[in-house]
Amino acid sequence: MPTKLPYTLPMTEYTFAVLDSGSDGIYLQRSTYDALFSRIPEAKKLKTGYWRVPCEGRQELWVCIQGQVYRIPYHDWVKKPTAAGNTPEVVAEIGPGMCQTKVFGSSPGPTLLGATFLRTVYTVFDFRRPGYERIGLARLTSVPSSST
Repeated sequence: MPTKLPYTLPMTEYTFAVLDSGSDGIYLQRSTYDALFSRIPEAKKLKTGYWRVPCEGRQELWVCIQGQVYRIPYHDWVKKPTAAGNTPEVVAEIGPGMCQTKVFGSSPGPTLLGATFLRTVYTVFDFRRPGYERIGLARLTSVPSSST
């Protein structure tokens, strides 16, 4: 059974997020990004500031929006290994069996939830009434596997 990350993210810097279907990743405030990955067993921070996690795992990433929890399976937020992602220098720094993620730290600004998040939910954009635009999200009954 998948386990949740043993940490509630301190999403207090901003009270809003941007849904961006044109971006594949999830972009968090740098402090939130570092707090998340520092709690993941065996995660390692590179000299560049990016984190790597074990290529195999079961921990889900949980995103809570207005009291609703949306779960992102491990295989959807962790990239499969590529030669470009784990150069000999990176492997020398962190060891083999480590992978990049689709979660990134960014400069101050809102949290950005890209396709990594959006492929795990039903999304409805309702723009019928000017001034009352809204976006609806619902959990999928089963989350499709990522193709990357």
